[in-house]
This record gives sequence, C-alpha cells and structure tokens, in this order.
Amino acid sequence: MIFAFGDYQLDIDVERTRAFYQTAEMITAGCACDGCSNYLAASDGFPESVKAFFSMLGVDVRKAAEIITWCSEDDGKALYYGGFYHICGRILNHADCWEANGSMNDTMYSVTAGYAVGFTESVSLLETGFPTPALQMEISFHQVPWLLDTKNTY
Repeated sequence: MIFAFGDYQLDIDVERTRAFYQTAEMITAGCACDGCSNYLAASDGFPESVKAFFSMLGVDVRKAAEIITWCSEDDGKALYYGGFYHICGRILNHADCWEANGSMNDTMYSVTAGYAVGFTESVSLLETGFPTPALQMEISFHQVPWLLDTKNTY
C-alpha cells in the first residue's frame, strides 16, 4: 500500500507488518529499565492520532525494536523518547530521515504535536523472522508522562 507522509513516499506491506507484530514481544521483554517500562505504561495514553497512525501501518506501538530515553522534561513529570520500529516495505522516493545533515530533526513527519516519525532504509537490530524488505521508523516523542510509582531518575 502506498503512503505519503511529508517528504516520504512509502510502499508498506501492512498485512505482513501486522502479522509480525501480533507475535512480537513487548519492549519490556528485552529490557526492564524504568525508561522502557514507563514507555510501555504510557503508550496506552498516547494521543489517538498516534495510535491510529501506528495501527494504519500495522505496527503495535508497545513493541518497539529499540527505545531510548533521551532526557527528562517538565521537571521530571515527562520524558523525551527516541527509538525505532521496523516496517515491511520500502521508501519509494529515496527520502531518508538521516540524510539531510546527519540529524533527523529536519526530516521528521509530525503525527501530532510532540510526536514525530522519520523513515530510513538503514535498519538496525532487525528482529529474527521480520519480513523483508524492511525499513525503520524512527520516533521523536516529547512530553511522554512519567507514570511509574518510582522516582524519575532521567
């Protein structure tokens, strides 16, 4: 299925992507740090537009390949997250979130305020059995609330 998001034109096999995510592990299966645990807890409360965007692509937002807690925001009440998910498909127009200047800041697509994604065919940590061809969807999520009962140490 062909999608256009900002500068990106993508050909995504939504069904093969969705089939993989149906059996994929939650992000916390491979990492029990507070950052990943909080991301999983907060994912149910992500804006509906973000959850719908991920679902449209066949991606389960709770099952990232990698999550990175960049820093604390709002005096520790929220976090800024990066990370990535894999998608079965390819980029049609050779846009790449890392090509412009080695930073993804100029090439991200805003799903909604504070939640942006970018795409690259440079894939890291591809899960065993993930369907190919694969591309990587990078995330930049700001103001994700801290929901754990423990102190935010980020």
